[in-house]
Amino acid sequence: MPRAGSTCDQAEYQAAQALVTALDGLPLALDQAAAYIGANLCTFQDYLTLYQHHAQALLAERGLTAFDADHPLPVVATWQPSLEKIAASSPDTLDVLHLCAFLDADQIPESISRHALNTADDFVWNAWLKPALQYSLLHRIPQDKQLSLHRLVQQVLRWELDTAQHDWAMQAVTAVAEAFPQGEIEFEHWALCKSLLPCAVQCAQWVGRYAWSGHQAR
Repeated sequence: MPRAGSTCDQAEYQAAQALVTALDGLPLALDQAAAYIGANLCTFQDYLTLYQHHAQALLAERGLTAFDADHPLPVVATWQPSLEKIAASSPDTLDVLHLCAFLDADQIPESISRHALNTADDFVWNAWLKPALQYSLLHRIPQDKQLSLHRLVQQVLRWELDTAQHDWAMQAVTAVAEAFPQGEIEFEHWALCKSLLPCAVQCAQWVGRYAWSGHQAR
């Protein structure tokens, strides 16, 4: 984050590292954070605390320095046109994105989304993915049949859902729970369980946040 200066103490260094993690290394988001820090003469620790409570507002804010011409749009606005086009032309694709917003960002088995959205036909599924892939909102690993997306894209998608966040979180939790083998786990199930684990860990956070019981999340 070059704008914020080259020297800092250990606490500031750790806060800067935590900020890079929170912003998932997105250059535009880091540049925007540095612009805010420079314009407001605050520390990395200050910004990190602000981000923990006002992430949506900070990511929607334009830069305030002479560097504005480099990135005239705030982070949130960079994805907005693509999401609006997808919403207008392919609502099913938007449903895929909404579901993925509540799963692990890096390892999403396609089988989870396909089961949750009731899509057995490969041709239809590919058609649903295509707009999100074209706009680089989703990434696909065809060999592993997995999807991924940037964590800030997930945040933007969740913010746009507003009061519907609860319902999509529940759908994600239910989809992951139903994907796990029922009854006693056998050796042949280990590979499947391993692939589902990252999404299960993420869904455990939604269960905790919404205080769902086991039967509610299935």
